[in-house]
Amino acid sequence: METDEMKIDVPQLERELTAYFGGILKLEPDAGIYRGGVPAKVPCGVAVFVDKRITDNTINFPMFEVQLLGKFATRDEAWEMLLLLDETLPAWGEKTPSYLLVSMEKRGDSIGPYTASDDGTLKHYASCNILLSLLTLDSIDK
Repeated sequence: METDEMKIDVPQLERELTAYFGGILKLEPDAGIYRGGVPAKVPCGVAVFVDKRITDNTINFPMFEVQLLGKFATRDEAWEMLLLLDETLPAWGEKTPSYLLVSMEKRGDSIGPYTASDDGTLKHYASCNILLSLLTLDSIDK
């Protein structure tokens, strides 16, 4: 059962993860990396979103599946995102303003970039799924 200190504000978590991964990928929030999806009018960028809460685990920390989805003009840019994430993950004990990111690990098989049409323009996509367990800083600062 979650205490008030452990309630996870998912929109705030997405904002903080967007800033965190923006630092890793050298992208500014809302100008290169976006919470929830790359806006339709933006030709290229990276989206960060919490897919779902995982409740079938035996770990006592709240756990979520997070996805980073990049849309790029070139295949090289897509590879750059994937390789930077490979250098960064797994990671333990990272902090954002509100959360201790206890564990971040890539989930599933790693795949290379793929191409698809975006309003008639060929784009290069890359995706990384992450298993995230976390604590609120309020819950551990007591």
